[in-house]
Amino acid sequence: MDRELKNLHLNISQLAALSGAHRQTVAARVKNISPAGGHESNLKLYRLTDILAELMKAPLPVDNEEMDPHARKAWYQSERDRLKFEQETGQLVPVSDVRRSFSVVVKAIVQVLETWPDRLERDRGWT
Repeated sequence: MDRELKNLHLNISQLAALSGAHRQTVAARVKNISPAGGHESNLKLYRLTDILAELMKAPLPVDNEEMDPHARKAWYQSERDRLKFEQETGQLVPVSDVRRSFSVVVKAIVQVLETWPDRLERDRGWT
């Protein structure tokens, strides 16, 4: 049985089904593992031993309530700095800018849709 487990190959869908995680989450976690078989473009198969070795390296996520106060303060400070950096580099856009942009697009679409019946009546002679 040990030999069977060492030679077991799984794809991302199978790993997602076994773990109960989303396929994208599984794909992100196995991105550092080189495929052991399958087709490079469509179906990538990974060895169970490689998957387990990679997952053992990753630290487990920690709940904020379980952190000691200094670690929690450092984590929140790093998150604030990350958000500030992302905003400065343009990777993070304020909600007001997004709303403004969407409202311009929606107004243009609404204007076209509101005038469409009148244009059809005028151009095609529909009544």
